[in-house]
Amino acid sequence: PNTILIDVWTEDEWSTVGKPDTKDLGIKSFFITISQDPSFLESVKKNIDKKKQVLVMCAAGGRSIIAANLLAKEGYNTLNVADGFSGNAQDPGWKNLGLPSVINNWFFCYLLNLRYLFNFILWIFFHDICSLFYHCSAF
Repeated sequence: PNTILIDVWTEDEWSTVGKPDTKDLGIKSFFITISQDPSFLESVKKNIDKKKQVLVMCAAGGRSIIAANLLAKEGYNTLNVADGFSGNAQDPGWKNLGLPSVINNWFFCYLLNLRYLFNFILWIFFHDICSLFYHCSAF
């Protein structure tokens, strides 16, 4: 692919909020946290060709604009994803637009599984009540 995405969140944010899943969109993703030390630029230079179109994303666009500007000064062709993954006051963001995402939050997954379990228990309960009603009305 000629376009790549750099997500500059922290690892903690990726694991609790989620991250974009771009493989089905034909875009390769890199998850490189931006920080005050020079390792961000070193990581980008080591992994990403300057000939690629680089989309830069964070939560809501603040950190990614800084990263996009840093990379542009280094000769990269960058675009800031202004509303980021979660959105901001003006735009909905990657996740809220329904674009492919990976949610690694174990608590979120736990709640989702509880919802399915609760629905299954309700189904069994009502199935048994309806069966009982049916058998009782046959007499």
